[in-house]
Amino acid sequence: MRYRSGEETLTGDRVKLHGNPGSVEFTVTDPCEPEWGYLAPGAMIREPKEFGWLFLSAEQIADYDDLEFVGRAGEGSR
Repeated sequence: MRYRSGEETLTGDRVKLHGNPGSVEFTVTDPCEPEWGYLAPGAMIREPKEFGWLFLSAEQIADYDDLEFVGRAGEGSR
């Protein structure tokens, strides 16, 4: 799974969703992970200002104009 910019989508990534700061709370790589109950690979994005939580499938992540990769968890600001 990759962002439009080409970086791999990883748990803990810092992102912007519709211009607001957020993070990747977890990723689903196995389409039948029973722990979460998601049927498709994707990522749960947390953006507390407007959306709260948003699950995007792997295909949506690659094409979602308003999701921007900012940095990896633990990296300094860019």
